[in-house]
Amino acid sequence: MSSEKNKNVIYTLEEGTWLRYRYKIESDRSILENLLFEDPPEKLSLHAKSRLCEYYALLFSMEEVIEKMADQDNFDEASAAFIVSESLAYQFTLFMQALVMAKEVLMDNNCSISLH
Repeated sequence: MSSEKNKNVIYTLEEGTWLRYRYKIESDRSILENLLFEDPPEKLSLHAKSRLCEYYALLFSMEEVIEKMADQDNFDEASAAFIVSESLAYQFTLFMQALVMAKEVLMDNNCSISLH
């Protein structure tokens, strides 16, 4: 019979990393808004528009997650990091993977949203 020890797992997100994610979301959203709403969208295929909209929606969801991380009043001054609940850590991971996959699909279809 083996005994399992309780493991305490603590998830953190450094403030500098949090700020970089925040900036990336704002930057990508600005590019997408230009592509979808300011440039004549007739240039884009329906497939490209739908994929850009998918990425745009995922950015919104990711932004909600990182804002929740900052709103929890769980900031550790000593490490300059947010202490994150397990649920938010999983949500963060899920949306990060979804964003990477959506961006790869865009790139596979010759649609880049990176600053050049």
